[in-house]
Amino acid sequence: MPESGGTRDPQLIVHRRELIPGSRAASIGLSEDAYLCVDPRASDLSTDSHLWTALLRRTYEIDGAASDGLFGALLGLRSLGARLEESLVGVHLRRGELTKTEYADLRARYLLSRASLLERLLIELADVGAADLLSA
Repeated sequence: MPESGGTRDPQLIVHRRELIPGSRAASIGLSEDAYLCVDPRASDLSTDSHLWTALLRRTYEIDGAASDGLFGALLGLRSLGARLEESLVGVHLRRGELTKTEYADLRARYLLSRASLLERLLIELADVGAADLLSA
């Protein structure tokens, strides 16, 4: 998503803004860059959308500007149809619409090096809940 040098491609930013109607962005109090944290698949994968919005917002706070950060990796995976699943033992990242092979490749390339941070954030999401993370 970001181009070299850690800056964001203005054309991609404009495209994302077009995906989120202004009234919707304003209604949830989005800042200049916070619209990037809105679940890109909220309209067709709505059951876990609240979890994705909370997780994306939290990872954006941590490394949103980094070209190789967890935020970009998770945003990409969600765009491709990855899911978050709540269970009695926590929140888990699932492959969703990705094939096993696609997910395994993306997981190895983008998530394994950040596994401890991702695990911590998923525990935080399960413990605190999406609503509390969004209001923080």
